[in-house]
This record gives sequence, C-alpha cells and structure tokens, in this order.
Amino acid sequence: CTSSGPPQPDFIAENATVAGPFTSGQPHTLSGQVRNQGNAAPSGPSSTGFSLNHMSVGIQDTQALGPGGTETELLTWTPPVTGGGSFTLIMCADLFNNVIESNETNNCSDPFTFSVGMDPTVTPTPTPPPLFPTAPILEAPP
Repeated sequence: CTSSGPPQPDFIAENATVAGPFTSGQPHTLSGQVRNQGNAAPSGPSSTGFSLNHMSVGIQDTQALGPGGTETELLTWTPPVTGGGSFTLIMCADLFNNVIESNETNNCSDPFTFSVGMDPTVTPTPTPPPLFPTAPILEAPP
C-alpha cells in the first residue's frame, strides 16, 4: 500500500545475482543492492534476507540509508556436494518490516535463476557389488 503522508523511506532490493561458474561444493557469492528510493531516512538499520528456492540462506544487516542511498549486500553460499540443480535467488530488503515505508510491498528483488553443475572433482559412489554373486542356475540332470 502506498501512502501520501509525511516523507518516508522506501527500501527496494535489486540486481540480485550470483557470480558463476556454478559448481556444487564450491563457495559462491550472492549479491544485490538495497536502495532507499523514498524521500526520508529510516530511524535505524534493517535486515536484508537471501533465499534460494524459498528457503532462507542468510541475513545481512543493512545500515540506515538516506534518500537515494544504496548498499551492496554480499553473502557466501556453498551449494551442496550431493549434486547440481536449479536454484532461484530472491533478496528482500527490510526483511522483518522494521522500517515504516511509503510502500511495504516492493521489498523483494526480481528472481534470479541459475543452475549448479556437479563438482568435477567429486567422484560418484559406485554401487557396491551384491553380497552373493549370481551364478547361472543349473538344472538337475534328468
């Protein structure tokens, strides 16, 4: 909801991204900017959250940004070694709604989707041999 009362801050998250190449088991930096596009400074700091596939992977403190102020947020994330896959990153400013804003509905970035490949140094675990090797079934003589 947008208000037309006294000057207020309006935090948005933008440019959420991850630097590639993307390999499982290797650390990657999630990043994005928080910008106050409002016409006032907030009364204090807030928190910015990063989520991948709708699961929180970290929270960063964000300083009290004056009108037009920006802050780059960085978070190190390591994809699981268990395999690759597709991930969608979303970054949300003022995660806990601590800042009273002119627009409380525009705090999250556009989604950024990327794929993570298997780590080439990870060797798949071979399937163990059966405990009892199978032998041809012999028929009894007639």
